[in-house]
Amino acid sequence: MQPTRMQSDEHNVSFPQPSLTPPDSANTRTSWTARSSSSTLYTRTSKPLLGLGPSTSAHITNDPFDYEQKYAPDEEYEEMSPKARVYRVYVDESAKFDREMVNGWREALDVLLVFAALFSAVVTTFVTQTCQSLQVDQGQIGNSLLSEMIGVQRAMLHVMVYGPEAVKAVQPAVTSFPSKASDFWVNGLWFTSLGLSLTTTLLAVLAKQWIHQYTLIQAGSPRDHSRIRHFRYMALQKWHVPLIIELFPVLIHAALGLFFLGLIIYLCSLSAAMAAVMSFIAVAAFSIYSVCNILPVFYPDCAYKTPLALHSYSLFCFIRQRVATFLKRRGGGVLFPPHPSLSDMELDQVIRQGHILDASTLGWLFNVTSNLSVQSIVLQALSSLPLQNIPIIA
Repeated sequence: MQPTRMQSDEHNVSFPQPSLTPPDSANTRTSWTARSSSSTLYTRTSKPLLGLGPSTSAHITNDPFDYEQKYAPDEEYEEMSPKARVYRVYVDESAKFDREMVNGWREALDVLLVFAALFSAVVTTFVTQTCQSLQVDQGQIGNSLLSEMIGVQRAMLHVMVYGPEAVKAVQPAVTSFPSKASDFWVNGLWFTSLGLSLTTTLLAVLAKQWIHQYTLIQAGSPRDHSRIRHFRYMALQKWHVPLIIELFPVLIHAALGLFFLGLIIYLCSLSAAMAAVMSFIAVAAFSIYSVCNILPVFYPDCAYKTPLALHSYSLFCFIRQRVATFLKRRGGGVLFPPHPSLSDMELDQVIRQGHILDASTLGWLFNVTSNLSVQSIVLQALSSLPLQNIPIIA
C-alpha cells in the first residue's frame, strides 16, 4: 500500500491510498484529496464504471475528536499492535475522562482540607478552656486548706474557753472536688469531634497521594499506556476509592454535629436561653442538611445532588427491595422492579421534556448573547420547533 501525498500551502498531508480492484469486480473507484487549513476539506470523487459522470461531494469538519481522520488507519493485521489506532483513541478518551474525575476529586479534597483545618483550630480553642474543668483546681485546694486551718484554730480557741467537749461541735469540713457530668460530656464530645476532624485531614492527604500515583505517566507505547491506565482504573474500582473519597465529607459533618451537641450542653450550665437559641440553630442546620440529601431521592430534577445523596438513593433502593422481598416470602406485598439510577431518571425526564428544553435552550442562548451571528443561528433553528414550543424572545 503506497501513500498518496498532496501539496498544500502550509505542509504536506499523507493518506494511505486504498488498493484498487479490477474494473470487472468493482463498482466505484475512490480517491481522497485533503487540504490542511484552519478547517480540513475532504473531497470525495467517485467514478462509476457504468458510463455515468463523476460525482463530487465535499464536507468540512472541525471536530478534533473525529479519530478516523485524526489517526491513519492501521495496516492489515496490525489493528492490535503497540501503536495501533485503537490504543491512541483509548489514551485520548481516557485522558479526558480522568481529567474530569481527578479534577473533581482534587477540588473536593482541597475544600475539605481547608474546612477541616479551620474547624480543628476552632475546636482546639474550646477544648483548651474546658478541659481544665476535668483537672483539680489548685486554687480551690488552697482555699480549702486555708478554711480548714481557720477551723482548727477556732477549735483550739473553743477548747481553751469551753473545754474539750466543744471540739465535736467545730469539726473542719472535708471538701471534695468532683467533676460535673456535663464537663465529661462536653469534653468527650469535643475531643471526639476534634479526632474526627484530624482523621479527615489525614485521610484527605492520603487520598491526594492515591490520585497522584494514579495519574503518573509511564514511558512506553500507546498500548502500554492503555494497559497501565486500565489496570489502575480497575484497581480504583476494586478497592472502592471513589466511594471512600465521596464519604470523606460525612466524617467532617459528623464532627460538626458532635461539636454542636457539646456546645449546647456547655451552654446549658451557663444560660438556658443561650442553649435554646443554639439548639434551634443546630436543629435547623441539620434539618436542612438532611432534606437536601433526601429530596434528590424522590425528585430527579432536584438540584441538591451530592455524593451522599446518590448513596442515600442506593441505600433507599436496597432497603425497599429487601422489604418487598421479605413481604413477598411471607405471602404479602409486591416485589418491586429494580429502581433505575438517578442519572437514568434524569435522562428519562430530559427525553420527555425534549421540545420544551429545546425551546428554553434557544431562548436562553438568544437572550444572553450579544453576538449577531449567534442570534441569527438561533432564529434559523426556531423554524424547526413546533409552534407551541417557540419561546417568546424579548
